[in-house]
Amino acid sequence: MAKIVFEGVTKTFPTKDRKNKKGKGEFTALDSIDLEIGAGEFVVVVGPSGCGKSTLLDLLGGLSRPTSGRILLDGKPVTGPGLDRGIVFQQYALLPWRTALGNVEFGLEATGVPVVNERPGPGSSWTSSASPASRTGTPTNSPAGCASASRSPARWPTTRTCC
Repeated sequence: MAKIVFEGVTKTFPTKDRKNKKGKGEFTALDSIDLEIGAGEFVVVVGPSGCGKSTLLDLLGGLSRPTSGRILLDGKPVTGPGLDRGIVFQQYALLPWRTALGNVEFGLEATGVPVVNERPGPGSSWTSSASPASRTGTPTNSPAGCASASRSPARWPTTRTCC
């Protein structure tokens, strides 16, 4: 059984007439996509800007629903976002008043996972992979790569989180 299945997935978006702002038609971003991805399989989606790569991933993440067709994850329909999937957005989605570590902890707080009072110690993946400035600085004064890395807290602190 495939881990991820797209069956006849189509996604359209309404378009508007710029002059009178009334519905004019629709734009088809994805048309009848059939795709099976096995467990442990590494897949790269490549294409020019506007071809539907992000739309495909938004659908898999449960951020939007297909116009037609269905998406299965472990044989179950994807009906919305879930804790079994992680999403890193193209635009930065950091809270500028929190430190890099605080942004990582936010993901834990939002899902009800208790944040331990003790900070990661020597030898942890956070301290061994992040510079002191990136751990304590805010997104606006941390190294550039750390801003994007701290957006993905799902597996912290067992994976390398920052530069």
